[in-house]
Amino acid sequence: MTRIVNAYLDLAEMRAEEQVPMKMEDWAEQFEGILRLSKKEILTHAGSISAQIAEEHALSEFKKYRVKQDRLYQSDFDHVLLELEIKEVSDGKNEQ
Repeated sequence: MTRIVNAYLDLAEMRAEEQVPMKMEDWAEQFEGILRLSKKEILTHAGSISAQIAEEHALSEFKKYRVKQDRLYQSDFDHVLLELEIKEVSDGKNEQ
C-alpha cells in the first residue's frame, strides 16, 4: 500500500513540476491507472461491509495499536532524563 501511495505522490509531484492542470476526475483516472499497473483489484461498487462492521473493526485495530503506542510512549520528561543519564555517563568517561 505504501508503494502505491508513493507512486501516486511521485506522479502528483511530476504533474506539479510540469505545471499540468489536473481536475479531481483526472486524479481518479491516474490512481486507477496505478492500481491497474500494480494488478490490484478495483472496487466498482459500494462494497458489502456495513458501516457498523467497519467501525467495530476499526475500533478493534485501534485498541491493539493503542496498547503498542502506550508501551512505546516516552514523554518529554523521559527524553530529558535519558539525555541527562547519557551526559552523566559520558562525563564520567571523560574524567577518567
